[in-house]
Amino acid sequence: MIKVLIAAEIPEIREILEMVVQMDETMGVVSMAATLNQVRQAMRQHQPHITLLDLAMAVQDDFATCRVLHNDTQLVLLAGEAEPELLRQAMQAGAREILLRPLADRELLDAIHRIHNNSHDKQR
Repeated sequence: MIKVLIAAEIPEIREILEMVVQMDETMGVVSMAATLNQVRQAMRQHQPHITLLDLAMAVQDDFATCRVLHNDTQLVLLAGEAEPELLRQAMQAGAREILLRPLADRELLDAIHRIHNNSHDKQR
């Protein structure tokens, strides 16, 4: 099972992402976080394969959390809209992919599978 951590400040975004992830039987939400402190705690406790992180949270500490977490999880950043410079900084900080909202359910699920499969291929 692909373990997913969902991190977004807005409760509705967390709930929608959780519903989408739960549509796929090969995935499970191990935790949801509303702050960067909660993200770090959930990482230690649950060791998710994939972390869905809202870009608005990632910029709060200038991507410092991303630079630390990307060694232990595959980071997927979600953005409503973003300037190219922010996207560049996010990728340099360790984001595997940036998905722009709104996005189709299938787009999110496919991205999770693709990133998870690629990370397993590299470990072999």
